Amino acid sequence: MRYYFSLLIGLLFFQLNAQQEAIRSFSAELTVQTDGSVLVDETITVYADGKEIKRGITRALHRRPIGEDAATNRFDYEVLSVTRDGSDESYHTKSENGYRVIYVGKKDVILDPGTYTYTVRYRSDHQVYFLEGIDEIRWPLIGTDGRLPVEEASMTINFPSGTELINSSCYTGGDGSRESDCTVSRGLSSVEFRSDRSLAVGEGMLVSTGAPKGTIMRPVPPPPPSPLQQKGSLWASIFGLFLSLYYGYTTWKKYGVDPVAEDPGLQFAPPEGLSPASVAYLHSGYPGQAQLTASITALAIAGYLDIVEEERSGFFSSKEIFILRPTDLVPQPGSLPPEQQVLYDQLLDIGGDIELNGEYNEELNAATTSHNESLSDQHGAFLKEKSNGKKILPLLGIFIATAVLGGLFLPYSPKLGVVVFVITMFLLTIGTGLFAWLIRLPTLEKVTLRAKIKGLNNYLRLSEKKRKQLYNAPEMNQEHFEALLPYAIALGRENNWAADLSADWADSSQRETNRNMPWLFAGFGTSMGTAYSGTAHHAASAGGGGGSSFSGGAGSVGGGGGTGGW
Repeated sequence: MRYYFSLLIGLLFFQLNAQQEAIRSFSAELTVQTDGSVLVDETITVYADGKEIKRGITRALHRRPIGEDAATNRFDYEVLSVTRDGSDESYHTKSENGYRVIYVGKKDVILDPGTYTYTVRYRSDHQVYFLEGIDEIRWPLIGTDGRLPVEEASMTINFPSGTELINSSCYTGGDGSRESDCTVSRGLSSVEFRSDRSLAVGEGMLVSTGAPKGTIMRPVPPPPPSPLQQKGSLWASIFGLFLSLYYGYTTWKKYGVDPVAEDPGLQFAPPEGLSPASVAYLHSGYPGQAQLTASITALAIAGYLDIVEEERSGFFSSKEIFILRPTDLVPQPGSLPPEQQVLYDQLLDIGGDIELNGEYNEELNAATTSHNESLSDQHGAFLKEKSNGKKILPLLGIFIATAVLGGLFLPYSPKLGVVVFVITMFLLTIGTGLFAWLIRLPTLEKVTLRAKIKGLNNYLRLSEKKRKQLYNAPEMNQEHFEALLPYAIALGRENNWAADLSADWADSSQRETNRNMPWLFAGFGTSMGTAYSGTAHHAASAGGGGGSSFSGGAGSVGGGGGTGGW
C-alpha cells in the first residue's frame, strides 16, 4: 500500500513539474557567410501559463562584444521573420541596456495556457572576432538573467564549405562559469553544441568555435579621417558663432533699436481711454486671469453686475464663495468696451446666479475664451506691427547650417572639436531667442502708449503716503479709487492701490453696508481671480495609468542574450 501511495505522489509531482512554465527546447542554427555576417534560425518551444509568458516570448540579442580581447564594434541585427506554430507572428524590437530585444506577440492579445513553438530568423553583420591566428565566432545562446528554465538547448554553427574548424568550446552555468556540461560534435565545416542537462533560471550557455585566420574576409578598415573631417566641427562651430554674432548685432543696430518716447511721468488716468483689460493686454502682450477679473470688477462698479460673498457651511468647516448676479441695469449699446460687452452678454446668457464654487462650469470657460479673443482681435495687429519677425530667419539658417555641418564631422572630431560644438550650439540657442526678443521693433506710437501705461502703473504702485505728497494728484475719494481699481487689478497693483485706502472705507462699522461691494476690501482681486479660475477651468488631475511592464531580460555566461516572456 505504501508503494502505491509513493508512486501516486511521484506521478503527481511529475505532472505538476511537467506543467511548469519553461522553455522546453531551444535550438539554433548559425551560418557564417564569407563576408563575416551571420544568418541565424532559432526554434524555441515553450510552455506558457501566463506568469512570465503572457503575450509571447522575448529574445534579447547581445550588442556588446564578448571578451576582453574583442576589438570589434557593437553588433546590430535585422529580423527577417518570426512565426508561432508555423504562422507569421507580430513582433517589435527595442534597444535595452546594450541588447536588441525582440518582443514577439501583440500587446493586446493574451495567450491561452499551452505549448507554443516559435521560430525567429535574423541576420547580423561583423560577428566574427578576428584574432591572432583564428577567425572566431562567440555566441551566447542562453542568457543568465532569463526568467525561465531551459530543458534542452542546442546550437549548430556552419562555416563555408571546406572549412577546418578549430578550438570549439561550450560553457554552461552561472555568470562567469567555466563549466562545460555539454557535448560538442564536429562535422564537415560545422559543429553542434548540445547541453547535457537542463539549465535552471540564472544559468546560461555560451559557445565558440573558429576557423584558420583568413577563412573569413576581414572588412577593410576605413581610411583615417582627413584634416577636413577632423577639424570640420571646430571650423563650422567657430565660423557659425562669429557669423551669428555679426548678423545679430548689425541687424539689431539697423532694425531693432527702439525709438525713444518722451517720459510722460506719472499718469492719473488710463491712456487714451483704454479699458483695464486692454491696458494690461498691451502692457504684457498676452491675456491673463487678472485682466478678466478686472473686467468683472469694472462691470460690478458700473452697476451691471452684483458680486456677493456668501458663507457656505460644510460638514467639517465653512467657506465663503463669490456669486455673480447680473442686475436689472442694462448697459447702453456701445457704452462698454468690446471685451466687457462680450463677457457681460455671456454671463447674462448663463442666467441666474453664477456661483464661483470651484466646480467646473463649461459656460464660464466659454465666456473666458470669448473675452480673451476679443482682446486679441482689438490689439493683436497693433502689437505685431513692425515686429521684424522675418529678420530672425537668416539667423535660424545660420544655426541650422552650423548644426548640420558641425554634426556631419562630429564622429571624426577630437575632444576639443566636440566641446566647442556643444558650447556653440548652446550659445546659438540662447542667442537666437535673445535676438528674437531684441529685434521686435515697436512703432513710436506703441512706445509712447507703453510709456503712458508705465506711468499709470507707477502711480498705482505708490503707497498712500507718497500719493499724498504729489501736488498735482487727483483727490483720493471713493470715485477715484473705484475708477482706477480695475486697472490696479489688471496690472497686478491691487495691493499697493487698495491696502490702505480700502481699509478706510471698509472698517467694521461699514462692513455689512459694503458687503455687496467686496472690491472695497483689500485682497479682493486675488480672491476673486482664484475663485473664478477654479470654476472656469478644469483642475489638473493626478495622472495614472501607463504601459505594461516587460519581463525577461538579457545576460549569459560571459555576457549574452536571454529569452523570457512579456
